[in-house]
Amino acid sequence: MPAGSAAPSTTAGGGVTQMLSEEDFALFTRWRVGAFGRKLREICEDEAFDDMTFEDKIGACIDAELEARDSRKIDKAVRAARFKIKGACVEDIYYLPDRNLTRDRIAGLASCAWVEARENLVIISESGGGKSCIAQALGVAACRSLMSVRYARLNDMFREINVARGEGRVYDALDRFSKPDLLILDDFFTTPIENPLNAVG
Repeated sequence: MPAGSAAPSTTAGGGVTQMLSEEDFALFTRWRVGAFGRKLREICEDEAFDDMTFEDKIGACIDAELEARDSRKIDKAVRAARFKIKGACVEDIYYLPDRNLTRDRIAGLASCAWVEARENLVIISESGGGKSCIAQALGVAACRSLMSVRYARLNDMFREINVARGEGRVYDALDRFSKPDLLILDDFFTTPIENPLNAVG
């Protein structure tokens, strides 16, 4: 479609009505409702939407914008969490016989009701049993619920706090680990801890 031309919309009588130009659609991006504009373009150009009422069309555009905004929030939360396993998610958990895991149990944990209730979750298994993967998958589930998450190995957390203490920023470091809705500590006492008492002294 040439720049500046309008997006056609088929009317009930079979004719074509000029509705929105390329400049009009560009405004949606400028107004930071790009997903709304993209859905509106799809509705204008696809005859499959012709039977929808005006209210339903606007509702579909609003839903598209809300979904896009939630998706951006989730992506931002996942990046802020600093997960080590890229793409970890509960859908990819393997339910091996020796894990004593069930889909219902994981689904219950993925609902994050325990996070909202401020309860702790301890995952115990032998080395190589998948503790890190499960923990981070549940962390991603919390991000999908628009919760803030921080992941760290226990030793790395103490190291970061110790460094911040030496720079006079210890309370900033403590905030980074205490403010998220969910803090995931991996390798809990499985590796030597460097000066843990100095971290908050």
